[in-house]
Amino acid sequence: MAGVNGRSECQTGQPLTSGYQQTQTTKQPSFPHLPEIEVGVLGCILLDAPFCFGILEARGVTARHFYDLRYQGLFRLLLKMRKAGEPIDSTTFFLRAQEKGLAKTPEQRNLLLTLADHTPSAAHLEWYLPQLIEAHNRRLTLDVSRRLEKVALDASAPVGTLLADAQQA
Repeated sequence: MAGVNGRSECQTGQPLTSGYQQTQTTKQPSFPHLPEIEVGVLGCILLDAPFCFGILEARGVTARHFYDLRYQGLFRLLLKMRKAGEPIDSTTFFLRAQEKGLAKTPEQRNLLLTLADHTPSAAHLEWYLPQLIEAHNRRLTLDVSRRLEKVALDASAPVGTLLADAQQA
């Protein structure tokens, strides 16, 4: 039985179906940033801060794990509220964000008011965290590789130092 262009399936690697057209889709890799995951983590904290902060601390999650600077600022604010012993709920969080200038625009206010609404439950933190951490680690890897490339292209850098730096990274 003939496959694509008179060739067998073994030769083409394509199924022997009528009307089969080869379509090649090349998906460009995207930058490792997941805004919905970052929002989900913040929402989980607002739903149950003691539960979430215990897990976040155990996993070593910091504000640097958030790519979006807005979410970094909100995470830092939640950390400060926790350290000060303030209650962490949507209303108190909104008021503190306003005091810190994090709720100036209608978009910012809407984000703050709907963070918890976008999160099914605090227990979903266990689902969000691996993705947040993976995206953070991928961004770190990209950063290190860019730095190594700059150093490697510097003709004045000794080769032995380059290799040692690459191994330490």
